[in-house]
Amino acid sequence: MSQNSQKMSKESNWMGCIAVSKDAYTKLTGRREIYVVWRGTGRNMEWEEDFTFSLVPLDPDNQDVQVMQGWNDIYTLKDSDPQFPCNATSAREQLLSKLNELVELYKNESLSIVCVGHSLGGALAILSSFDIVNKGLSKKEGKAEECFQVCAMVFENPKVGNKAFKDRFEELPKLRALRVRTDGDIVPYWPFSSDYVDTSSVLVIAANKSPYLKPFSLDLQVVLHTVAGWNGEGADFHLEVKRSLALVNKQGGNLKDELLIPEGWWVEKNKGMVLDEDGEWSETPGWNCKSSSNGHQL
Repeated sequence: MSQNSQKMSKESNWMGCIAVSKDAYTKLTGRREIYVVWRGTGRNMEWEEDFTFSLVPLDPDNQDVQVMQGWNDIYTLKDSDPQFPCNATSAREQLLSKLNELVELYKNESLSIVCVGHSLGGALAILSSFDIVNKGLSKKEGKAEECFQVCAMVFENPKVGNKAFKDRFEELPKLRALRVRTDGDIVPYWPFSSDYVDTSSVLVIAANKSPYLKPFSLDLQVVLHTVAGWNGEGADFHLEVKRSLALVNKQGGNLKDELLIPEGWWVEKNKGMVLDEDGEWSETPGWNCKSSSNGHQL
């Protein structure tokens, strides 16, 4: 992703990726897992979308099922500006096209799709998981009445749609979601309008249970740290998952000072500048709409 504002448009930015489980893991679990990963709010212009909270239909043929306009815009907008080739197709079109390819590629295996995201990314994970099933992408080859599992695993996500969206989400076959919400975070209550309804089950955790965190700590790394040590409301905090404490301070300063972990220690190498074959330094190309060997960028 380019860090240069002159190389960006409002509609274009790296929003996530698609990845597929390797053969060894697939053999271990008995299924091929496709992951759709959405990032959270990262730019000022995305905050504008976060506050565009009128309800609009996701599809014109169903006016009752409505989602927040801000999420819908990020998911569906496209532009023909030749300066930004990635804009020619929407995130939705890129996602569904690539998933169609992968479902066809692995049609003879047991499949599942997992959509994950934090904050804005959580809203997009809920929205895209719904879209995948609603569009019929999860139907098994040659078995019109059977579907494989699609689920969303989201952290601190705002609300996505109205009651009709919730009802339709819950009636779609083999579509599930789990929302993780940290006690004290207001983002999952946004938008505050009664026109919006929460979707799916929720796991409420409390970051203040961790003995390693400063008071009132809250960001994605804090949430993941808390989940790793969460054993229930009435149980002691204990890290059941091996996860480095240093990750908590990757982009913030939420660990207690006595742990001696630098704050915000992750920085982009050389601020995105790369050395080419001619010995010239230039910024990493900002626009790449193609698949890589490890996944597909959105």
